[in-house]
Amino acid sequence: MLDKKANVGTQIGMINKFDELYVATGEFALDGAFSDLVLQINKNEPSEEFATTYRKQAEAFLANVKAKREALVQS
Repeated sequence: MLDKKANVGTQIGMINKFDELYVATGEFALDGAFSDLVLQINKNEPSEEFATTYRKQAEAFLANVKAKREALVQS
C-alpha cells in the first residue's frame, strides 16, 4: 500500500483500500474481494479444518504480496 501512498487509520479501512486500489483494478488477482478473504474468520465457527484452510490462504496471499513487492522494488 506504500506504493499507492494510501493513508488509512483503521484495519477495516486498510482492507477496503486494498480492495479498491489493487483487487478492483485487477492489479492483484484474488478469487473475490480481499475483505471476504480476511473477514471470513468472523463468519466461521472455530475448527481445526477452518484454521488450516485459513492459514493456507493467508500463506498463499503473503507469498503473492511478497512477490509483487519484490517486482516493484526491482523496477
